[in-house]
Amino acid sequence: MTKDPKFGPGPKVAGWHQANASTAWGQPPPAWINALAQACDDSSLARIGAKIGYSGAALSQAINHKYPGDMDAVRAAVCAHLVVPPKVAP
Repeated sequence: MTKDPKFGPGPKVAGWHQANASTAWGQPPPAWINALAQACDDSSLARIGAKIGYSGAALSQAINHKYPGDMDAVRAAVCAHLVVPPKVAP
């Protein structure tokens, strides 16, 4: 299925956010980014954003290492609301 470029990339590809995180943050991305990307792949940016108190756009920017705001606050929200491996999440 091909879509017109001005209307987006087409159907969501499994692992899309995790692939973006690996590209933006390096391999492997921090555990909290990996947990965020996995959650967004399993659900949606908007749903996960509503759960942790950030917009889907802000989460997309965080996953892509482009969030201009307080990244430590995003990390804290992700760690508080999503399952993040404890050995890496401060």
